[in-house]
Formats: sequence, C-alpha cells, structure tokens
Amino acid sequence: MKEESSMAWKFEGSRIRILREGKGLNPTQLGKKIGATGQQVSQWESGEVIPGAEFIIKISDAFEVIPGSFFCNDRKEVPL
Repeated sequence: MKEESSMAWKFEGSRIRILREGKGLNPTQLGKKIGATGQQVSQWESGEVIPGAEFIIKISDAFEVIPGSFFCNDRKEVPL
C-alpha cells in the first residue's frame, strides 16, 4: 500500500535576504522597489511575518525568480 504523507510547505524568508544582499540592496531599498517598508522586508526575512501573495509576486519579479523559490518542505526545496 502506498503511504500518503502530508507536504507542508514553509516560507523561507532568509532567501529574500540572500537575494537582496546579492543585489547590494538594504531592506529599505528593496521595500521601495516593491511598495513595502524596510521594516516589513526585515520581518519577512526573519520569518516573523509571512508576506502576502501580492508581495511574494513583487519580490519574485524584483529578483526574476519564481514565487516557489521562497518555499520548501521537508522533502523538496525549490532552488533559487
């Protein structure tokens, strides 16, 4: 019998920081590009807050990556 397992996806805010730093941006600069505050960006990066879908899309567009790049589960991680 095939075993079913739940696949809980987790938001990985640290990936925003990796991409942001790679572009030489601080949180405030990224925030201005996507219509958010630097504080919001910092909260997303730390995992304190998960951004809404609208911001995940804006962040993805800013870094030219797919939205799934910010999610992983215990079985699979989407590469940056």
